[in-house]
Amino acid sequence: MPRGRLNASRKAKQEAARAKHAAEEAAWAERNRKAQERDNAREESRHAAMDAAMAAAISIHRPGLEAAHADNSLPEWFDRLLDRCLSKAYEGAREAAEEAERRAYDATFNEIYATTLSDLLAKALAEYDENDTAG
Repeated sequence: MPRGRLNASRKAKQEAARAKHAAEEAAWAERNRKAQERDNAREESRHAAMDAAMAAAISIHRPGLEAAHADNSLPEWFDRLLDRCLSKAYEGAREAAEEAERRAYDATFNEIYATTLSDLLAKALAEYDENDTAG
């Protein structure tokens, strides 16, 4: 094959590789953008729920501060109390999420164990018997 054709073939392969890479990069960027949108939506939802809970708690415990909350002008001492409550809520949520993860693992393990044990034991016994009679 003449040298010119080899170079053209090599160039075509390089161009195809570049196009494939560009397409993969675009797909990755799109997946990343969608994940970021989901994260932002979850965060906005969480903040809205937090604000509603805060407004309800203020109206119950310190109704005189409702206007200050609406104006974002709560006294510094009250903001510090709210920050402490927020930290404790995050800690409680983290612990609850970890516990939920453990429960999910336990449930999954139990299901997999129950559905696969018979086959696994049959295979292990067959291997054992095979080795026992061979030895």
